[in-house]
Amino acid sequence: MIFFLRSMRQLPLQDCNDRNPLIRALAIRTMSYIPIPAVLEHLTDQLRHHLKDRDPYVRKTAAICVAKLYAADPRKAERGGFVELLRDLLVDSNATVVANAVAALSEIADRPDGVVFKLNLPVVSKLIAALGESSE
Repeated sequence: MIFFLRSMRQLPLQDCNDRNPLIRALAIRTMSYIPIPAVLEHLTDQLRHHLKDRDPYVRKTAAICVAKLYAADPRKAERGGFVELLRDLLVDSNATVVANAVAALSEIADRPDGVVFKLNLPVVSKLIAALGESSE
């Protein structure tokens, strides 16, 4: 187990800074599926950065990872401001990012300890505009 944690600290963290967006997205997705406190601690730093990544694929993957982080440690997700960062993605320029942010917020809101979010006019307008570009 110790060997596994040591390798987890090195390999995905290096991959989080890779030039290839698919590698960056895979690294944070992999880390988000391991609900061990040591891994989650490293994930939070990377996740905050990747929610604002220049590549939409990385941002949409990071949005789903926020829901995984919330499922593993709701307090850490709330204290880290990740729910607010998800709300910011609701007005992203990419429809896939918006759809994944909505999916992540819905997953968080469905939990018994989940947060309630309200929509305002700019967010609703952006969601309606993204509907035409989104799949079911």
